[in-house]
Amino acid sequence: MTSLKGNGLQSPLKLTYLCRPEYANAPQPMIHPAATSEATRAFAGSFRLDATALNQLGLGTGADYVENVDLSFRNVRIEQLALDDLDAIRSGLGPVCTNLVREYSEKNLAYQTQQAIRADVIYRVRLKRGLSAEAKGIALKPFVLQLGGNVQEESDTTFSGEGLYHGLLLTKV
Repeated sequence: MTSLKGNGLQSPLKLTYLCRPEYANAPQPMIHPAATSEATRAFAGSFRLDATALNQLGLGTGADYVENVDLSFRNVRIEQLALDDLDAIRSGLGPVCTNLVREYSEKNLAYQTQQAIRADVIYRVRLKRGLSAEAKGIALKPFVLQLGGNVQEESDTTFSGEGLYHGLLLTKV
């Protein structure tokens, strides 16, 4: 169960857990073969983000030092839970979590993740020339933070993350 802050249509979308995931008894998601094939084709090649796009992603002052970023995706897959899985999760919640879900649901702020795009991603960051070591650190820090705990530095300006989520289909509770 997650909660959206705001209406979910404004960037950046912020999600939080209403209940601890280990108590939700959620089944392993299914892989949607047809959607995975389609997404794999759609994410083939690489994508370039310029300074304007980077600023829209909220990378802060670090974006000022970046020329562009190339993203490439591998192991793209569409994971999903069936509607009966979502219902079983809600039915198995304890009383404290059930009350929280009810409270946030009444405010139209409670959602469950039904489907997600998951992939391994490589970020190649091209920095502006002549940057100091300090400016380089400021520029690269947001990428490391965005990737979270799965980040691996492949070179000074190339980072990869495994099993990252890039899109969610949310179902209102």
